[in-house]
Amino acid sequence: MAKELKKISEVKIDGSVLNIANVTAAFGKYGLPEPKIGNHVYLSSGFESHNVYSSAYDLATTRIWMWGRKNRKVFDKEHKDFFDDLASRRQSGFDFRVLFLDPESSPEIISKAHKDEDFSSQLEKGIDVAQSI
Repeated sequence: MAKELKKISEVKIDGSVLNIANVTAAFGKYGLPEPKIGNHVYLSSGFESHNVYSSAYDLATTRIWMWGRKNRKVFDKEHKDFFDDLASRRQSGFDFRVLFLDPESSPEIISKAHKDEDFSSQLEKGIDVAQSI
C-alpha cells in the first residue's frame, strides 16, 4: 500500500474538472463530505474535521499546505503522532505550511472570516500553538 500511495503522490495532476473529481472521489473513501468542484476543490462542510487532517497527514509524502479560518484542529492532540515525527520528516525534505489570517487584519476582514467577537484572539492563540511545534 505504501508503494502505491508513493506512486500516486508523484503523479502530476492538472486542474481539469475530471482530474479534480477523481482526486476528490479518492478522499471520499476517507469519509469526507462531498466537495465542490471548479478551478479549486473546497469543502463546504467538514473542512474543520479531524478526518480531513488525519487523511492529509496519513497520505502526504512530500508536502502539506493548509489554510483555514482558525486552523485550530490542525494541531490538536489527535494528531500528536504526526507532529512527533514532523521534525524528522522536515529534515528529509517534507514541506509543512499552515497559513493563518492575520489577527491584525481590518475589523471588516475579521468579521467576514468569522462571527465570533474574539476571533482575533482565537487566531493569536492558534498561531502561538503553531509556533510552539
